[in-house]
Amino acid sequence: MRQSYYPSAQVRAAFDRALDSDLGVYHNQTGGGIGGFFKKLLRTVVPIGKSVLQKGFEIAKPGLQSAGNELVNAASKYATKQIETGASKLSNKIVKRKRDAL
Repeated sequence: MRQSYYPSAQVRAAFDRALDSDLGVYHNQTGGGIGGFFKKLLRTVVPIGKSVLQKGFEIAKPGLQSAGNELVNAASKYATKQIETGASKLSNKIVKRKRDAL
């Protein structure tokens, strides 16, 4: 059978007092903490970062467009080549089957 622990009234009161007092852990902290530092830092860094990214995209836009066009052209040439190869293989199989049927 499992044993049960039933604290006395004095032990229970001491436990409640310890929980209510936060065990003295949080009474030493003063000020806004490190979060206040990061908040101030991010208020200045975020607008600068946004403007840098916008300018970077504006500068890179022509190069990205030409790279995209080259990629589309290369992909279409590859797809056309694969379709032609597949069609020729299929026609060879059909011709071979017709010869075998005769």
